[in-house]
Amino acid sequence: MVFKKLKVTLCLVFLIFSSSISSEEKPSPPSLEQQSREMCHFFYFKIVSLYDFMSLERGRHMHEDLRDIPFVWANILIRSWELLDAYQELEAVMMDKVGGTGNILIAQEKKCNQKFKKTFDEEEINYLYENLPQHKIAAESDWDEIEYFYQVEGMEEFLDEMVTLGENNSYQRKLTKFIGSNKFNDYIEDQWDKILTKHGHPPETGGVVFKKIDDQSKMPDCPKSKRVPWSYCIGKISYPDGSYYKGPFLSGAFHGEGFFDFNDGATYKGKFQHQFRNGQGTLVYPDGEKYSGNWVNGVANGYGTHLYEDGRIYEGEWKNDKWHGVGVLTFKKGKKYEGDFINFRYEGKGKLTLESGMIYEGEFKNDAPHGMGKSKELDGSTYSGEWKRGKRHGKGNFQSKDGSVYSGMWAENKTSGKGVLIFSSGLKCTGNWTSNLSSKDLDCLSEDNKTSYKGGMSFGLRSGVGVFKENDCVYEGNWVSDRIHGMGKLICTDSSYVGEFSFGARLKGLQIYEDGSSYEGEFDLDEQQGYGVMYYANGTKYDGQWADGNAQGLGTFTTKSGTTYFGMWSSGKRYGEFEITKPNGLIQKCKYSSNKDPVCEGN
Repeated sequence: MVFKKLKVTLCLVFLIFSSSISSEEKPSPPSLEQQSREMCHFFYFKIVSLYDFMSLERGRHMHEDLRDIPFVWANILIRSWELLDAYQELEAVMMDKVGGTGNILIAQEKKCNQKFKKTFDEEEINYLYENLPQHKIAAESDWDEIEYFYQVEGMEEFLDEMVTLGENNSYQRKLTKFIGSNKFNDYIEDQWDKILTKHGHPPETGGVVFKKIDDQSKMPDCPKSKRVPWSYCIGKISYPDGSYYKGPFLSGAFHGEGFFDFNDGATYKGKFQHQFRNGQGTLVYPDGEKYSGNWVNGVANGYGTHLYEDGRIYEGEWKNDKWHGVGVLTFKKGKKYEGDFINFRYEGKGKLTLESGMIYEGEFKNDAPHGMGKSKELDGSTYSGEWKRGKRHGKGNFQSKDGSVYSGMWAENKTSGKGVLIFSSGLKCTGNWTSNLSSKDLDCLSEDNKTSYKGGMSFGLRSGVGVFKENDCVYEGNWVSDRIHGMGKLICTDSSYVGEFSFGARLKGLQIYEDGSSYEGEFDLDEQQGYGVMYYANGTKYDGQWADGNAQGLGTFTTKSGTTYFGMWSSGKRYGEFEITKPNGLIQKCKYSSNKDPVCEGN
């Protein structure tokens, strides 16, 4: 029911609503119209709408931003320390600031005023006006102290309607915009600093001034009686759940070097201040995890080391129980991050070493390389440039293990856009690149301008159709994996070849030599192999089988005059039986053997 919520809200309202006029100096009551307006302002502005709204929307930010401690601890600490009056004063400043804007509340209060005068008669309005401002509604107030609200008939229904009115979307948007503005926040933070200083808690200490215990070893044991809060003594308190604390006390709170044993098996040994872990201490978890380091108000803050169950170790700065600041995170299998953290994430500048051996050093965002950075792979290749979400993205330089360097644009870890690739040989290729150092049209030139290439490339290797010029030779044709392969022609000043290549070597085609000789046929490793026809410069010809650049096997040799020799050849020489045909058609058979003259028929 809405009134249960209202009850809690009313109980949380601080000592800022009491009347500034004592009961002995009461002036004559104002008109009913004025009373109605003031009561509506009180009910609507300070209780039903604004305070409840600000407690939800602003309270968290006030505690975390101004106090720099978690919300759940701030509520307890503010009420148990000497800061209660200061915080009450700040709440009053906040509410007065919003109330003074006028235009946010005027329409709401006008509707409230109309309903208020219709709901209550003159006697009821007088009663509320005279009694309500005189009651101090504090953080620890009992419900009985404000029960008189409901002694007036119709109050519950009225407040219920006011709550509904306060939930109006237009009003909520205006209020949210104002309270969330930088101007409002700057004003409140400035006022908070002034209030803290006024109450003896300067802002440079975060509003916290701890009492100190000089020598804990000289403290006596705490008395058995607990009627008076233990102070400046050593004692032990056990709880129904099985947990206990043993150590020094101050004003009834844990304060000093103590030990706490939790009921789940966890233990803490270290400094306490005002009931909370503050200072150096070690917390051991039931699963064996352990944090050793500095604490502020019960949470890890400052420098500390955490050993995790999975083998991870974090050593560095903490904020509100999170890795925050400069630290080192080491993983069990060798992965390691050294650098800036924000809320458990790699954020800022750092160095990341992976299990693979890759090292990245530079900027991070959301646990990944993002911004400018350098990487080095285990094989020696490096990248320096822009990164996005863990990938090379933007402008960067990549140097491969063989010394080749690509400088240009990247997208999603791949080359993309304009760039320059310089090979270790000095050949420089410029053009538009797609993924994996690939392009269909590049212009490449060596430093001495003697070597050039124009054509396609894939994975940094010449591929597809291209024209290559080097020294006195020009090759035009197909490439595969940086080698001449497929159909093409190689023209040099002293020779030429047109035909098929196999990974840089001639396979089948027409070769013209410097002396004018030509060979058309099959090759293996750039030598005649298989079947082919050789036309010699002196007019002779050999037509037949070849091996290792020599006539080998069955073949026919034709002289310039027209005589033919048909038979078996070995290493370029006639061997065995041959059939010799003269130009006049006369056929003669001869037998050849090594180092001997041939034996012919008729001789």
